Amino acid sequence: MASSGDAGRSSGGLANALSNVFKLADVSGLKWVRYLGPCKALELPKDDPVLKCYAKLLNEGYACAWRCYSPATDGLEGETKDLWIFYFTDLPDLSATLPKELTEGGNGSWEEGMTPDSSTMLYRALNNLIERSLLSENFLPLGKWFARPDSSVSTDESSRGCFLCSFSFFIHAHLYICASVDMRAGPGLQPLLPSHVNHA
Repeated sequence: MASSGDAGRSSGGLANALSNVFKLADVSGLKWVRYLGPCKALELPKDDPVLKCYAKLLNEGYACAWRCYSPATDGLEGETKDLWIFYFTDLPDLSATLPKELTEGGNGSWEEGMTPDSSTMLYRALNNLIERSLLSENFLPLGKWFARPDSSVSTDESSRGCFLCSFSFFIHAHLYICASVDMRAGPGLQPLLPSHVNHA
């Protein structure tokens, strides 16, 4: 983001524009690796090797995302989950994090070209990092929005407003990963209480 003093510059570059668009990273050197694991019903998410590994990686600050395959559309035998990890330059040593149930299912880089799958999972991984950061700041996920009650609007809990924000990602000029941020004032939020359920 540029300061107000940059507004008069004649350059049409993104760096000199006043907008709600932020440059997150340079795509040069971007790489990814994909791991495959079982997709089966378990009593607890912590027993799922893909979800357990995903949670560890996210906690350590890695850009990662997972999904569950549909055999009918993906042409794979049986059901499976895949875990995508995005990184720059060299893949860190993940031997202590990856469970033995996961096997490498492919890899790629920006220089080799982005596929629709890799693009989708990259944006999902970025959203996961941002969501984790916002949740630590007391935001609540509401659909595509993240909401945080604004205590400065009113001291009355029933009429308090909230701050809303949402994100979308895109590649600018084949050089930069960017995020567009939509910020708004929203209606008040009220905790769901047992009395609300009883009256439903």
